[in-house]
Amino acid sequence: MTVHRIADSYPAAELLRAFKGQDVVVSTITARDDGTQQQKVFIDATINAGVRHFVPSEFVPQMRNNEAQELLPQFVTPKLEMVDYLRSKEKDGLEWTTVMTGLFIDPVIGPFLGYHF
Repeated sequence: MTVHRIADSYPAAELLRAFKGQDVVVSTITARDDGTQQQKVFIDATINAGVRHFVPSEFVPQMRNNEAQELLPQFVTPKLEMVDYLRSKEKDGLEWTTVMTGLFIDPVIGPFLGYHF
């Protein structure tokens, strides 16, 4: 197995080198700060490297309902933007999958059950 080390600024040339020859790129970058913008760079590098499938860092509950959008717009809006961006890249041959995990409830109920995560 080859481990590619990439600078924290994620230079496009380094991403391209790391992604080339892969079957899929799975992003686990944080959604905070510029994570949404950074994933767009990952998606473009995925396409440029000839990788056909991308899994964005979208490990979230279903966000396409009005209640979620009203409750957490600062969280939901970037996620919806990302899906729209992925859809726009389908014409370039990109396939993608989002993983909707539901809420991470462990930190909320853990203390009541005696678990400390």
